[in-house]
Amino acid sequence: MSRSFPCLMRVSYIKLYIVSMLCDVKEFQDARVLITGGSGFLGTHLIKKLQILGTREIVSVHQGKKAHDIPSGVIDCVCDMSKPESIDRVRAMGNVDYIFNLAGLSDQRMLHPHPQDLWNANVISLIHLSGAIDWSKVKGAVHMGTTAEYGNQEVPFQENQRPLPTNAYGWSKAAATQYAVMMVQGGYAKWCVARQFSGYGPGQTTGFIVDLTRALKRGETFMVSSSHVTRDPIFVSDTIEGLIRLAYCSRASGEIMNLCPGKEISIGEIAEMVHSIAGVGRIELAQGEPRKGDFLRSWGSTEKIEQFLGWKPHISLEEGLRITVPTILDI
Repeated sequence: MSRSFPCLMRVSYIKLYIVSMLCDVKEFQDARVLITGGSGFLGTHLIKKLQILGTREIVSVHQGKKAHDIPSGVIDCVCDMSKPESIDRVRAMGNVDYIFNLAGLSDQRMLHPHPQDLWNANVISLIHLSGAIDWSKVKGAVHMGTTAEYGNQEVPFQENQRPLPTNAYGWSKAAATQYAVMMVQGGYAKWCVARQFSGYGPGQTTGFIVDLTRALKRGETFMVSSSHVTRDPIFVSDTIEGLIRLAYCSRASGEIMNLCPGKEISIGEIAEMVHSIAGVGRIELAQGEPRKGDFLRSWGSTEKIEQFLGWKPHISLEEGLRITVPTILDI
């Protein structure tokens, strides 16, 4: 593969950031924004996007374990939001206009996360963050939920379906969602919950697409044991655009929104697309059982987010993979 190909993909990716988000850009030009999980995959992408929009000041809250390089011009707030002392640390950062709560613990980061660790990272952290903010100064806030809150239910998933998670991670995120909505209903906060489905994109270090591409790069045969399982993948620039649009949509406060393209595709089909783009290695597809605690189908309705925003994710899976896969091969 030509070494210039990944560079061309990165240029295309930058163009996606520049041409999107043409409306209401001025809302963030003089804003002060706080992001938890600012050193993670989504956090770093969001910071870069906000800087393109001309955001006046960005506060990045993280634990000091920087998985990604934080862009320059960002105020660091190093603390563990699951600890009570984090409340004073965040308060000391001053008032903010917008909040994005992207921090948390996922089942991808630990093989078998302990339920208490998940509860502390995904629920207690949200409680502490909510208590640290002067909400009278906040214009909009988004808490990151997940498709894992739905579990095995009828698809496409609708936001008004009762949560039925299949694992501890899903239950912890569902509890956090209920807390966020409760805070808004009580007049204590302004959270909107964005339930992201299977996110991917340049800079991601874990996940199915990353593991598959790395194995193909090594010339290995990658076994897809549950190729019939389906997902609804969303490219990172679409996720970021959705988060920003929800933040400045005042009507979204107290609402739960699916953040997905609304297109179901099997894991096997995704693997074949990645293999075709990578051009190396081999894949084998099987119809085995999904891993314990996983859900069979993931496909979300975009009807609600379209009604609120007049927008839905629009980057096709093929386009997103053609940008993402070369960046993994080039590492």
